[in-house]
Amino acid sequence: MEVKFVSGKTYLLRLVNAALNNHYFFTIANHTMTVVAADGVYVKQFVTRAVLVSPGQSTDVLVTANQPKGNKWVTRAIVINLHLKSSPIRSGVNN
Repeated sequence: MEVKFVSGKTYLLRLVNAALNNHYFFTIANHTMTVVAADGVYVKQFVTRAVLVSPGQSTDVLVTANQPKGNKWVTRAIVINLHLKSSPIRSGVNN
């Protein structure tokens, strides 16, 4: 998907994770994002380079197009939940 940004403008992005079990991280190369809301509720704003969005959650971020023209990489990395069986540790090795 191609998204065109106009240099100097600020955009509101609503990141939604509609997955059932997977969390994901969202970043835009050489940009920071200001988080302004989580699940539709305003939060105390903070600046970050990456956002973690859990299943069923949404996060609103402001991004200012402040880099020179050219291709920018948007990254969404999936983090898969691993449901591990709880077991005692013996001799430093999980059984």
